[in-house]
Amino acid sequence: MGNGVKTCIGVTDPIDPIYFPDLQQETSDMMVVVGKDKPYSWWLIPLKGNRLAWRVTYNMTPIELRSGYQVNSSDWGPDRVSDMVEACRDFVCPYGGTLGDIFDQTPRGRISQVLLEEKFYETWHSQRVVLLGDACHKVVPHAGQGAAQAMLDAISLANILYEIPSKSLSDIQTVFEAYKKERAALGKAAVQGSRQMGRLSAGRKWSESVVRTMFLNMVPAKIQQQIADKIFYIRPQATFLPFVEDRGSHKAKPQKPSTRMRTLTGPCSKHMTR
Repeated sequence: MGNGVKTCIGVTDPIDPIYFPDLQQETSDMMVVVGKDKPYSWWLIPLKGNRLAWRVTYNMTPIELRSGYQVNSSDWGPDRVSDMVEACRDFVCPYGGTLGDIFDQTPRGRISQVLLEEKFYETWHSQRVVLLGDACHKVVPHAGQGAAQAMLDAISLANILYEIPSKSLSDIQTVFEAYKKERAALGKAAVQGSRQMGRLSAGRKWSESVVRTMFLNMVPAKIQQQIADKIFYIRPQATFLPFVEDRGSHKAKPQKPSTRMRTLTGPCSKHMTR
């Protein structure tokens, strides 16, 4: 078991912008506060409709992670949020006031507490069963990679399954092996990247604070964007469907339509290459 965090998340009801002027901005700028003398960080993101999405994260020690996972894993839901909410009520809100003001604007049924841990698994499939997403590579939430990697797994698996020559167990096993070969290194990199991003964005050690200050204040925005572009360079589309236009400022890794699709579509396939 790797790193883990206890996280409380919620979305407020609409809030009067007079109290939170940032809600009226055209862009949604995430605010992150790292506790100086406490093992917490808290994150706020303005949404449409004058609402705020928020997250309070507690970085668990290895002992706490093992104990909490084994004893309380069935209790991480809306009914278990009171303790963490009360513990964080007096934390300073970057928009003014305290987090308690944000909590009071959030219906209790829209607040959840979850345990998030990181782990990369070596076993991805057996017989006719195959896994994807967090079942293969669990990530902590600091880099926004959980759902993204699950979708990339699904696309990769679908593309390879489309080419399967038969439903025999041997062909299924071959497909699953090809899927793991294509995605395992990227899944492991996502786990490691999320860990590093967590240290960069919310690490409390002196060395992590220095690195964060240097990265945010000394590394040019262009370089930061290039790092992000490299992470998302591999973002495949379904090869058995017509490709949609890649409208990103940084183009994705080139793809070709599937061999089977080119056979079925003939001359029309030339319009599918991107």
